[in-house]
Amino acid sequence: MRIVRLLGLLVMLVWSVGGFVAAQDESGPQDNSWAVRATLDTSLPGGVRGTVSLLSPDGQHIAQMTPISLCVYNRNIVEETCFSLDSQDISPDAGSLRWSPDSRYLTFSENFFTMFVHSTIWLADTETGELRALIEPPADHRISFTADDWPAIDLLPQWSPDGSLYFLRFSRSDGVDEPTTLYRFDDISEPPVEVGALHDHGIGSTYALAAHNEQIAFNVHIPAPPEQQGAWLWALNEDEPVNLHPTENAEPIVSIDFSPDGTQLLLTDYRLNFRAVEAPPSSAFSLLVAGDDEPQTIDTERYVLSAGWSPDGSALAYIVFGGVDADSNGLYITSEPGTPGQLVLAGDFYAPTAPGLQPLVWANDNTLLIGQRETFTALIVELGRK
Repeated sequence: MRIVRLLGLLVMLVWSVGGFVAAQDESGPQDNSWAVRATLDTSLPGGVRGTVSLLSPDGQHIAQMTPISLCVYNRNIVEETCFSLDSQDISPDAGSLRWSPDSRYLTFSENFFTMFVHSTIWLADTETGELRALIEPPADHRISFTADDWPAIDLLPQWSPDGSLYFLRFSRSDGVDEPTTLYRFDDISEPPVEVGALHDHGIGSTYALAAHNEQIAFNVHIPAPPEQQGAWLWALNEDEPVNLHPTENAEPIVSIDFSPDGTQLLLTDYRLNFRAVEAPPSSAFSLLVAGDDEPQTIDTERYVLSAGWSPDGSALAYIVFGGVDADSNGLYITSEPGTPGQLVLAGDFYAPTAPGLQPLVWANDNTLLIGQRETFTALIVELGRK
């Protein structure tokens, strides 16, 4: 059995207090309805050692996860609360970090795919300062690869817009991998309920998950049969998932995210790790629209490094970097996702999260969090209508 996890560069951001300044640059055509109103530079350097910074859905908080801590800051970059992870022997998977829709809770799982340790679902309550396991982990976090029996391994927590919390469970019994099974918390104070098995291809063939009310999207790759690999969608009112985008002869999917209305999927494929920036089609990011057979390029003219929808899904923000024309680098917005957008902020930027494993967060108050390559500092971008 092979356990495969395709991870990109993880960007470390460390914060300090900054102040709002005028938007730095709005060069280029401006015929869409969005513009940058102001920016907030956090003024502290970043790094690459498995740390992510994630903006909350309401735009008022920033979660920063390191291998040993999870801290939450307000918009003035003042620490609100901090959770110690190493004191509880937690090995976090930074790419699994997610905010709840109400911006109160943070969930994450542990680094089973790369460290081969037991994983459970953790919940951090930013109001009470409590960090707890939603499912009690075993006393020994180590897993024997050759053992005939494994404890339940719970991972990839994903909030649905309706407030439900989904996750996957792996297990092995009598030397046989059990089917990869979907579970859901309808109430985080109650035990989870089993939704059903995604497939029986073996542990490690699914490592990307997204939830939108009664829809579940997930990837299938190694060790699944080639004809079964791809981006799958399960409408929970139907009996079985459907392979929307077979990838037998295409790039394996490493991350999936729903649009706010649930009609599109933002796909990230394995090319994320190769940084191939010679041409727009080499971008690891693409959009899959309901009813389409193939994903579409986000920007046919530029290389896209990361992307994320506006809160209502009417626009898509994305970062352009590299390519033959570095002068086009910057933050773009398109009011017709799938159609090349307009530059709203020029500069060399990146996503301040594990690239591709979390989309850019366009918060409900029309702010985004991006990273600046020149200084390796985090930048809050405030958007407004023209």
